[in-house]
Amino acid sequence: MASLLLVAASTLSADEPVRFERRGVISQIRSQSELILKAERPGFLKHRSPDAVEAYFVWSDREWIIVSEDGSETARCRITRLNESGGVLNMNAMLVEPTSEIRAGFAFGEYLPVKRIDPPARILSRKKERPTLIRHAVDKKEMLYIPEDYLVFGQGTDEAGDDFNPHFYEREVSVTPHIRAFYMDRTEVTNQEYYRFCKKTGHAMPPEWKEGFPADQADHPFVYATFADVQAYARWTGKRLPTEWEWELAARGGLREREGIDEFSESPPSYPAGADPTGCITLEHGRSVAVNELQDKNRRGLVGMCGNAPEWTSSYYAPYPGARFQRYMGRIRRVLRGGAFYLPADRARAEARMPASELDKAGFRLVIDVK
Repeated sequence: MASLLLVAASTLSADEPVRFERRGVISQIRSQSELILKAERPGFLKHRSPDAVEAYFVWSDREWIIVSEDGSETARCRITRLNESGGVLNMNAMLVEPTSEIRAGFAFGEYLPVKRIDPPARILSRKKERPTLIRHAVDKKEMLYIPEDYLVFGQGTDEAGDDFNPHFYEREVSVTPHIRAFYMDRTEVTNQEYYRFCKKTGHAMPPEWKEGFPADQADHPFVYATFADVQAYARWTGKRLPTEWEWELAARGGLREREGIDEFSESPPSYPAGADPTGCITLEHGRSVAVNELQDKNRRGLVGMCGNAPEWTSSYYAPYPGARFQRYMGRIRRVLRGGAFYLPADRARAEARMPASELDKAGFRLVIDVK
């Protein structure tokens, strides 16, 4: 990973896809050409020596990019001196070309390459006409078709995060999972649908309904399912829980069916609306919403993937391949996805993961394989 992160902007070819990697901000402007920069150690330098940190930032021939609030490049600078105190890096820098277009608060960083996926032609050309929407014969839920695709999952900047994917910016087939096509419930299983399942099968009603079925929330997502409850519902319908990668592929909409292979260099969105949680039912909303009232439909037509109820997956809570995080305690917890009406918007990101014991309670939606 270090070799990727130490690529200077000047070594990038003009047609190579790049991303701007933020390293810190301008804290002061001392003169027309002198700046004071503030930053924290990048994750890959957390446990390196002070000399390694200085070697990374203070390169005599390295030009750091300064960008404005809208992300456009406004200037470049060279860092001349670095001092670390209390985990904060304070640096002196000189502008390569003096400019009046910068101000305190602007970010500085570098351009890094994004490796493109070059998927096999058989994957891009394989097109079977399948109905986009079906209605399941047992529980009568609408299910939407999620075509096979490559999944760019997680995030690639915070190594301490449980959603850190070391290969997030390496868009190569060898490190990017290929997910087979499936159908997924358009909405989370509702209270009414779970109640009907209990009545038909004799499965125990949740203790939260001891005062009676909440008829005024019949179309709200059912949020009291243990892992065993979900498995019982899945057996009744003949469906199954999605893996967390299947869930994330469906939530982010996938990369397939875009214009050209170059689109594989783009990072998939974290929310249905893109970079912000528009329409997501999170803590800021304060209560659950009927699934037919949701306004967070993604490009596949799914709703409720960014809030309302947390959703079970079949996957164990574990580090992604090549990553590690301190909270990992072995294969004893499952992964919840999708945020909730009682969690902040940050937990509703498509890549956000939450651990749950199999006795915890959450909502769910199911999938079926495409034969």
